[in-house]
This record gives sequence, C-alpha cells and structure tokens, in this order.
Amino acid sequence: MRQAVLDQLLPAAIMRLHREGYLPKGIANLLNCPVAVAEDVIQRRFAQQVQVMRPENPMVDTKVLVKARKDEERTRAREQKRLEHVARIEAERALRQAVVKARQEERERLREEQKERSRLAKEAQRALANERQAQEARARPTQLEQILDYRAQGLSQKETAEILGVDYWFVHRVLMKHELACIGVRVQPKRKPRPKREQKPKQVVRPKQVLATTSNTPCPKCHSTHTAKFGTRPVKHSAMVIQRFICRGCGERFSENANKWHYGDHRPDLTQPILRATLAGKTHEGMVAEFQCGGETIPRKIRRMAEHARKHHVAFTCTDQAAWLTAITTGTEMKSAKSDFLYLVVGAETGEVLEFNFSRQLTHRHLDTLADVARISYPGLTITQTPPEDGPAQATVAALTEFSDKALKKVRNIQSAGERMYLWMGDRRGLFQD
Repeated sequence: MRQAVLDQLLPAAIMRLHREGYLPKGIANLLNCPVAVAEDVIQRRFAQQVQVMRPENPMVDTKVLVKARKDEERTRAREQKRLEHVARIEAERALRQAVVKARQEERERLREEQKERSRLAKEAQRALANERQAQEARARPTQLEQILDYRAQGLSQKETAEILGVDYWFVHRVLMKHELACIGVRVQPKRKPRPKREQKPKQVVRPKQVLATTSNTPCPKCHSTHTAKFGTRPVKHSAMVIQRFICRGCGERFSENANKWHYGDHRPDLTQPILRATLAGKTHEGMVAEFQCGGETIPRKIRRMAEHARKHHVAFTCTDQAAWLTAITTGTEMKSAKSDFLYLVVGAETGEVLEFNFSRQLTHRHLDTLADVARISYPGLTITQTPPEDGPAQATVAALTEFSDKALKKVRNIQSAGERMYLWMGDRRGLFQD
C-alpha cells in the first residue's frame, strides 16, 4: 500500500522540482530514484502538454502553454549559464597555467643567458691575460739574448753569470747549445729519470721445523693425543702467556685451556677472587666496586661456575651406603618467604652433599620427596633421619650452617641460593683449582 502511494506521488514531485529549475540528475539525487525514471516522467508530461496544445484540440489552455514554454526557456537558459560558467572557469585555469609556464620558461632562458654571458666574459678575460703575458714575453729579452749581448760587450762567461745571477755552467751550456744550433745540430733535452719503485723485501722462507709432539693436551675436536706445540699468545688482562697447540690428525689449532671449564673466559684472573668473595657472603655491588669490573661480569661468572659445579654433581658417583636426611634454617631475605629451610641429604662416610633443596616450611612431605629423589639418583642408598655420631656428615652440616649464615642471608631468590650452594660444593671438591 505504501509503495503504491509513493509511486503515485513520485511523478508529481518530479514535475514540481523540474518547474523549480532542477535538472533530472539533481531530481534523482533528491528523491533517491534513478535518473532514467526522472527523465521519463518529464518527457511524458511534456508530451501530454504538447498534445494538449495542438490546434485540433478545442480545449487549448493558453496559460498552460505559455507557462510550459517559459519553464522550458528558463531551464535552457539556466543550463546555458552553467555551461558558460564552467567554460569560463576552465579558460581561466588554462590561462593561469600558461602564464606560470611562460614565466618559468622566461626565467630558465634568462638563467641560461646569464651563464652564457659569464662563460664568454671569463673566456675573454683568460684570452686577454694570455695575450698580455705573450706581449710581455715578447718584449722581455730572453736569457740567450742577454748572454749574447754581454758577450758582445767583451764580458767573460763568469762575469755574465755574476750579472745575471745564474751559475757559470748554465751560461756555458746555453752558449754551447746556441753554437750547435748555428751549425744545424739539435740537442735533445734530457728526460727526467723515473722514480724507482720501492722494492718489497723478499720474504725469507724458513725451513719447516719439526714440532715436538705431546700427549698431555688432547684435541678438543677429534680427542686425539697426537698434538704439537704451536707458539704462544699473551693474555690481555694479565702478564700470563698461554701455550698454543696444533692437532696432527685434524689440523685444529687450540690453546692449553681448550679442555678446561673456563675456556673462552675474558677475565680468568677474576675467577678465584669472585669465588672467595661469593662464599664469604659479599654482595654483587661490593664485588663490582672491589674488582673494578662491569656490572654483568659478577653474575655471569657466578652462573658459569655454578653450572660447571652442577654438571659435575650430576655426574658424581656416590660411594656411601648410608646417608643422613636433615634440614638447616637459612633465614634468607627472599621475596618469596622471610625464613627458608635448606634440606640436605649428606653421605654418612664421606660427608658429601648428595641432594639439597629449599622450602618455606619444614614438613615431612618435603623431607620424603628429597629422600625419594636421592634414592632414584643413587640406587641402593639407605637414608635415615637419625643424626650419626661425630664424623664427616656432622662436619659438613656444621660447615653448611656457617656458610648459610654468611652467604645465604641476602640472596634474592631460590636460583641465587642454589648457585651459591653449587659453588660451595664445587669448591669443596676442588673443581675451580685450575
């Protein structure tokens, strides 16, 4: 129903806008309809008006005819005016562009003319200067003419040389060339000798030396003991000299530290001092100020030493048959807990720390878990919580208690505490001696 009403009202709205001067495209935009529909409605209505205005129709309405004609003329005039305005704007734009282009061309032409005038002026000045120099040279007597003039006056070659301020032999050579030229002999000027190239010293080929082999330092690549010494190299931060080797099997060149845990360390001289300071409980800031090194050097070295000790601990072979399970209060200032406990599994005969762990609370569950881990790592081990008599186990626990009071008090997290524990264990086993 609504669409039918809209279809009936659409022609009337189109004709109303057309009488007001709107074009079919504008009418289509206002009424949201196709342009073809608006043009069709206008043509059909115009055809109806023409039919009405035919002479054979007795019901001719002159007012409608005049109004339709006026509307058509007004629409045509408005369209013509719009087209003229658009054409005028395009003509003005083209004129402005032509003026700008002409100005640019004129500016370029003037610039080129200025360059050409400058070039011609310079060439004229240069030619004038050359001409002036040639005139001066022609007006000035040559040395040959002066020498001949003085000789004609009866002066000797020595007196002529003193007057001209030149060497005696120069006067003699000029006169000899003049006399030879008079009899038709042309003297060729001597060519300047070319500078000799610097010859590089020949390299002395030394005979190959027979290198003494050694079996103490195996090759880190092929693990062969058929190696030989291959010179030395200095150490940057100390007065040490490191021996170099070469493998006769694969040709690998390496140093004597290639098979050591600290191979490639930039500051090997700080390894022992940092280890002692860490076991004594010093902070990283204090060690940086004491050793005058970078802020990342201390934690990097501690991490590397701890990793070396951890690998050695994993590969450690236990010789104890019985172990003691105990716990030590560390009282660390960690962010996770105010007071932590250190769980230990210590060998009863050797006093070696077989396993350890940290926890916030002292519970049997943590003790049982650590005992199970120790049994898996060391099969056949008997673990008890009964403290043994005075022996290596008691001494280890006492030393660990003292170490925890010094070095584990101000650690920041469990990882730092574990690294210090591995350092303590590696130092007891002598892993950092070389």
